[in-house]
Amino acid sequence: IPAAEAYGDQEQQVPLPECQLEQQATAAPEAIGTALGARILDLLRNMTANFFQLEQTVTARLDAVEVRLEVLEDVIAQIPHGSNSESTDV
Repeated sequence: IPAAEAYGDQEQQVPLPECQLEQQATAAPEAIGTALGARILDLLRNMTANFFQLEQTVTARLDAVEVRLEVLEDVIAQIPHGSNSESTDV
């Protein structure tokens, strides 16, 4: 009598042979490792892209500060030194 007929067409779980159990046990960690590895690589790619974007932002801001400092240096250089601009001749 087949197992399905004996149990009224209910599915019967048949235990796997021992060699298949070992293969299944080693395949699960490998699959998990592969999935985790892929996830880690994705995160590293995102972090690299974010770092590159932040680097561009910081560089642009530093360049803007450099330009402003150069303008400030030019303005300071134009201020007359050694003269008292507040005194008036009477």
